[in-house]
Amino acid sequence: MPAWTKAFIFAVTAAKIWLVQAQTLFAIGFNNHDDYLFMTLASHLLAGNWLGPYNNLTLAKGPFFPLWIAFSFASGIPLLLSYHLLYIAACLLFVLALRPLFSSPWLAVILYSVLLMNPISYTDFTMTRAAREGIYPALTILVFATGIGLLSGTCGGERRRLWAVGLGVSLAAFWLTREEGIWILPSLFLMLAVAAAKTWREHPGKRLSVLFTYLLPLMIWLVSIAGIATINWLNYRVFTIMEMQSEDFVAAYGALSRVKPVRWIPYVPVPKDTRSRIYKVSDTFAELEPFLEGDIGTTWSQAGWAGDDKEKGSDMRGGWFMWALRDAVAAAGHYRTALAAKKYYRRLADEINRACEEGKLHCGGERANLRPPWRTEYFRPLWMTSIHTLAFLARFDEFNPYSSFSVGSKDRLTFFRDLAQERLSPAIPDSVSDGGLITVTGWAFHPEKPVTLAVSRVDGRISTPSDWFPYVLDSAVTRFPSPDVHRSFLSIGQDFENARQARFRVAAPCRIGCSLEVRLDRQSVTRIPLRYGARAEHDPSVFNPWGIYYHIDSIRYGSPAANYRVMLDELKTRSLRAVGLGYRKLVPVLSGLAVMAYLVITAYALSRRRGVTAWIISSSLLLGVFVRVLLVSLIDVTSFASINTWYLSPAYPLFLAFIVLTLFSFWDLAKTAISVHVKRRRSARIET
Repeated sequence: MPAWTKAFIFAVTAAKIWLVQAQTLFAIGFNNHDDYLFMTLASHLLAGNWLGPYNNLTLAKGPFFPLWIAFSFASGIPLLLSYHLLYIAACLLFVLALRPLFSSPWLAVILYSVLLMNPISYTDFTMTRAAREGIYPALTILVFATGIGLLSGTCGGERRRLWAVGLGVSLAAFWLTREEGIWILPSLFLMLAVAAAKTWREHPGKRLSVLFTYLLPLMIWLVSIAGIATINWLNYRVFTIMEMQSEDFVAAYGALSRVKPVRWIPYVPVPKDTRSRIYKVSDTFAELEPFLEGDIGTTWSQAGWAGDDKEKGSDMRGGWFMWALRDAVAAAGHYRTALAAKKYYRRLADEINRACEEGKLHCGGERANLRPPWRTEYFRPLWMTSIHTLAFLARFDEFNPYSSFSVGSKDRLTFFRDLAQERLSPAIPDSVSDGGLITVTGWAFHPEKPVTLAVSRVDGRISTPSDWFPYVLDSAVTRFPSPDVHRSFLSIGQDFENARQARFRVAAPCRIGCSLEVRLDRQSVTRIPLRYGARAEHDPSVFNPWGIYYHIDSIRYGSPAANYRVMLDELKTRSLRAVGLGYRKLVPVLSGLAVMAYLVITAYALSRRRGVTAWIISSSLLLGVFVRVLLVSLIDVTSFASINTWYLSPAYPLFLAFIVLTLFSFWDLAKTAISVHVKRRRSARIET
């Protein structure tokens, strides 16, 4: 690799790290089932207590992310920075795996830069929380990179074995992070099958060694899974990596969802009328009635519904019912030990399945999975939703580099800050009478009506920047007499009584992306951007349909150092937003060109048997994108709203890599075709 290539890669990496340092941790202190759960599990790991005392959440999710939090803390690396360092390492390994296929250093530079600056790698919610999605895209790239290394490498056996070890380790980490890791297997199988066949054919004398190399990732994966399950057995007496995948829980959930409802309610796997019928035939399930039909059920029934659906939603949606079930089982006292919970779920599954077989309940076929039963009504919505999801992906909808506001009690937010070793986003308290983070002074008035002031901040998680809307923060507003303002207007012949009490001081919990919201009659009439050091005033020469006069005297964030830090963070975040908007404009166009180029490359690879390896890699990436999109779309159609950057995050780098690799492959193919054509014409002229 030329020196200039290495220098460029180093420079763009340093720039990315410098820019993302502006982001702060979005801590959700009350989220006991995600953020707070992962932080708590990590604290137990650091204390040497594995995942801590057993309850209904201890083994609910994979252990790799808590292990990652503990590793970041022990190594002294702030949590958000650790996300980015892992992502950078994954991008570098991905480019390294492709070196044998493309001789041009431009591919390495462009591919690495495009992957590195992927807007979803620094978007809010997905990459600013203490949640496993922070490392999931990087783990996805690592699995593909090591798989590609096995496929594309012309290296010797030892290096090929290193790729195999890397694949086993990365796949194990990937599998232990989220529950639905199966979505990556079709792409992985395609790459490994082609790689194994190619190596088997090219090394007939070393077929035993080849077989061992390609079984090595599977062995490492199995050993890792068995190792975690063994640790869980030693601590909790259950041999499983996470209870969401355990045989007994899945059997119980499948038994509940096989009971056919009297009236089908979209998105609701086990509606209230179905539960009522099951209570009557299952004493085990009847134990949960006070809880599922009480506070626990009410709480989970209110989750997951939005917009018009919220008015319709009076029951637990899929994706939430499983958590309500676990909480109810815990409330009924069956989570004292893991073995007790296991026995309870097995008893529940057996009773319901027996009632189905005896005709006491009207049921579908016996099932043992967490998916809702398939209905023919899903076909058309699934097709339309998949198209919408692909468009959502290509447009980078919901990209937003501004970290959301932290929420939770002071103790929990302190826990997040100390364990993550990160600056937290400003918290939104019930009131900000103590001043908050930003303080704005100035004056504002309307000649006839009272003016209301507050600080607002832009929410950029909307389809297009023109649709971005502000949300108003709790703001402490103090008004002061302003005889100087009144005299100033009086000197030019304008006697405004409201100018006598126009001065203000507004304080609110906001750092960057802030505006001063000016309202008349409860209607927002203008927003004044607030950036440290800026001044703003009404220009009389500009048409002002609301007749508001204003002036910003000062914007402060505390100490001078804090002011400079906020000013720099604003600059960095605006730079990240500019990069993200560039992707939003270019990627939809390039993705269309890449699809057309892929069709040409496919025809060429299948007809000429040339460029097959590059085509297999592009196909694997595209397959990974489609499978993830289909999975997310299926969840959206059957269970709950899931089309967002949170669930699609691992698909973005695969999609970007597909675009770059396909366009480069097409460029190489075009150059080869042009070169052959030129040679033929020269030969024809010589012969003539």
